[in-house]
Amino acid sequence: MNMPQGYHPYQYQPQQQPDEDSVGSWIGTFLLMMIPLVNIIIIIVMACGGMGTRAKQNFARAYLIIMVIVLLIGVTVVIIGSAAGWLSTDVLHSYSSNY
Repeated sequence: MNMPQGYHPYQYQPQQQPDEDSVGSWIGTFLLMMIPLVNIIIIIVMACGGMGTRAKQNFARAYLIIMVIVLLIGVTVVIIGSAAGWLSTDVLHSYSSNY
């Protein structure tokens, strides 16, 4: 086996620290997310890995998933509410026209 001199396969290798975001970086991210329309663009860019570290990428992906779930729930509530309103007015209209 050709190993470098002084190398041992079980020698302690210090682990590299992952890139960490500073508190100021997170504050800037949240400030950008407060601006309408810019927040959607920033989240999509972060989710695709174009900005920030792995932590921000995972955060953006989770945020997008939550946004889609909330949007689907909202659309479902509007559809069910509209159908219930339409049915109730139809029932009330037929009831009042008979008497």
